[in-house]
Amino acid sequence: MSRILIAEDDNGIAEFIARGLESAGYSCDVTDNGPVAFGMARSGA
Repeated sequence: MSRILIAEDDNGIAEFIARGLESAGYSCDVTDNGPVAFGMARSGA
């Protein structure tokens, strides 16, 4: 399964995107913090 990292500071938008992607079979990680997203992307977490 493919994983997608969503970095979005608006929780409503982030959850909307995540729900759509998850219904299409993707696994999503969501964060509202840019530096945290960068660290997650670099570490693969």
